Amino acid sequence: MHNCNLKFKVHNNRMIQKKRFKLEKGVLTVLGICALIVFSFLYYIYNITPYHIVTETDTIELNSSPKDSLRVVLVSDFHLKQGFPAQMLEGIVDQINEANPDVVVFAGDLYDNYDNYHDDEKVIQELSRIDAPYGKLAVWGNRDYGGGAENHYLDILDESGFTLLQNSNWYIPLDNGKTVLFTGMDDALLGHPVLNRDTQIYDADCSIMVLHEPDEYEQYVKEEYDLALAGHSHGGQILLTPDGPAMEGFGSQYRKGLYDFTLSKLFVTSGIGTTHLSARLNVDPVISVLDLKF
Repeated sequence: MHNCNLKFKVHNNRMIQKKRFKLEKGVLTVLGICALIVFSFLYYIYNITPYHIVTETDTIELNSSPKDSLRVVLVSDFHLKQGFPAQMLEGIVDQINEANPDVVVFAGDLYDNYDNYHDDEKVIQELSRIDAPYGKLAVWGNRDYGGGAENHYLDILDESGFTLLQNSNWYIPLDNGKTVLFTGMDDALLGHPVLNRDTQIYDADCSIMVLHEPDEYEQYVKEEYDLALAGHSHGGQILLTPDGPAMEGFGSQYRKGLYDFTLSKLFVTSGIGTTHLSARLNVDPVISVLDLKF
């Protein structure tokens, strides 16, 4: 009888050990799957999405009976750095040229932090390749002031064939005799934006304001520009859902796309680079091709 009880206890212990082993094995399997999912997710948002640069084309009608058109390619927020070096501009410039722009506009933030990383020679080499028959224009972004960039930004753009607008106007006479006005504002965070009251928007057939921070356009809406172009917000950069709220620091009141005001419109590009976190989620880096009808 004693032997029977002993055998039963041994058998029971073995059964418990087997169940415990299966449970531990199951837990480890689940943890392994979870770890793989997390790793895949992080790899995707850090190593795939930020480098998947897409070209998006939008048609924007600026009046009810448009007769003329202008193709503007809007790019912004390159945030060049060690993980997103100047070599990335090779493919970006190819995509810009493939869009056959009439005008190219850069809305600011060339480097992420100039002191930490810069390659001016490569940047100038690539930006010089951009072909836009009516011109290449740019404005200041907040990153173009910080990190030592302020002393180099103008020279880089000048050597690349860009005209840097800083509270100034640029008139483009089209081949058909019409005139398009671009007014470029200084950066609102680290610069000193002042609207040039000599701007004669009524002398232009189409008037466009360019500024880095889109939220700032609200103070200029009454100036009756036909359109404003901006960047800065990165489209939210990190969105848990495509239409959901952005993580703090990556969004703005005007995040991306076209916004209608009573007398004008605002278009915000999602930009190309990243900042703070070198990741993008549910927001592709974008080259914005805008077919303006006026």
